[in-house]
Amino acid sequence: MKDTKIMNKLAATAICVAFAGTFISCEQEFYKDEQYRKEIFIVSGENNIFSQEFTFDENAQGLLSIYVGGTTPIDKDVTVTLEYNMDLLSKYNRLMHDNDYDNYALMLPEDRYSVNSMSITLKAGNKEPYVLFPIHVDVNGLIPEEEYILPLSIASVSDYMVASEKKDVLLKIFMKNEYATTKSRIYYNMIGTMQKKVDNNGTLENIENESPMNSTKLVTPISQYGIRVLPGTVQSDPGASQQSLRLRSVIATVSQDEWIDVPVISAEGEITGEYIKCQKVVVTPWFNTNQAVRVKNMDDKPSYYNPEKGEFTLRYNYRIPSIDGQSNNMDVWHEVKETMTPMLSLIHISEPTRRS
Repeated sequence: MKDTKIMNKLAATAICVAFAGTFISCEQEFYKDEQYRKEIFIVSGENNIFSQEFTFDENAQGLLSIYVGGTTPIDKDVTVTLEYNMDLLSKYNRLMHDNDYDNYALMLPEDRYSVNSMSITLKAGNKEPYVLFPIHVDVNGLIPEEEYILPLSIASVSDYMVASEKKDVLLKIFMKNEYATTKSRIYYNMIGTMQKKVDNNGTLENIENESPMNSTKLVTPISQYGIRVLPGTVQSDPGASQQSLRLRSVIATVSQDEWIDVPVISAEGEITGEYIKCQKVVVTPWFNTNQAVRVKNMDDKPSYYNPEKGEFTLRYNYRIPSIDGQSNNMDVWHEVKETMTPMLSLIHISEPTRRS
């Protein structure tokens, strides 16, 4: 009797082992087959937006990911063809801005991008279930406050299906250089002094004592080596038009060839006899019109950029006709000496320029 019970247990165990082995084998066979419908789509985020930052290099390149879903690699090459789709941009503007037409996003101008081919191939057997679609973008000349978008859709595929909800993408264009980006608002701490002067036959003469300045400044990339700021203590009114901002702004351009020796000042304010190499900076108006800010650089006290600290020291005179006007036939100017330091440690957008 006891032997019979033992035999029954052994038999039951053998059946369970056999069943488990069969189950595992079936499970392995199950996962060899595709478990989901293969669909092709463009990788993007909410509202099918995909944001990319571009440097001011004329050959800057962005990449879109064309993906094929599923649990197994594709067994045949699939050609995916994209097309530009202006309807996407119209729907986006209505969704995000409604009737606020002044803030509508703009189609990236045709002369600011290029694509070698609108078709690309997902290769059979590739371990990676995607392919990268290259787009060359030149952001030089774009206005930082404008929102630029390149709307694209999958027009056709040679096999499989297209994911209807992810067949579109709104490629949002941002600009960046070593000093700032338009993807987020970059602020610098500014400390310095300002002194009001008048132009007396080409010579600027003091009419007030020097006064201290301390504020934060929004810094915007405008070229590969240039940033845009408001001069001195000029502030941008919340409701100010883009035209007003353009007329008031100045550009600080960092030279790649001219370096100057800047004396090191001790904590006690004394000259140590040591010098650091800094890049010369030239300050100019953003727009050169009669209504725009006027700027005079100080040849004897040049502006400069310290690449080790990421710090700008700007010395210039400015006058804004619409603000300063004429007082008793005097041409009023402001002499500015300001040092700007990033409020946060900037993510290294590009490697700092070093003197060779």
